[in-house]
Amino acid sequence: MYIRSNIVDTSPIPAEAHRGSSLIRGCRPADLDAHVETPTVSTACRVSANLRDMPLATTDPWQALADPTRRQVLTRVAGGPCSVTEIASELPVSRPAVSQHLRVLLDARLVDVRRQGRQRVYQMRPDGLVQLRQELDVLWRSALSSFKDLAEQTYRPAATEPGGKPSP
Repeated sequence: MYIRSNIVDTSPIPAEAHRGSSLIRGCRPADLDAHVETPTVSTACRVSANLRDMPLATTDPWQALADPTRRQVLTRVAGGPCSVTEIASELPVSRPAVSQHLRVLLDARLVDVRRQGRQRVYQMRPDGLVQLRQELDVLWRSALSSFKDLAEQTYRPAATEPGGKPSP
């Protein structure tokens, strides 16, 4: 799988032909050689020198929210529908970076997008966080149950004097 101007292209291109070119920006030569033989969708590659390696596609909302900048983008979108330009103006990242983060959030089904004139407006999916919330609820109930069991095992009532006052 190769990246041409932020567009995924699965056609076979010899790695040697494009090493160091702007066609595949930021990919290390070892990454290119690996992609020639076996292209995969879960590949991470840098499309800009300013961006870290990012997965090209993920449907796991936990993985999508692992990046702190992506969480900031989601927080902004949760505040109300907004465009890439509006989000980028409030964060210390470029518009292309915001677009990539929104693409990951879109693939993870955390946001929706609609066209409004020439802009794409992003908004939270009403059911986007349901899966995360359910998984957190299971973990929270388990943690509370463990805490309750520990508290009951270690609780020792204080000795009281006649009259209801605790003894020193």
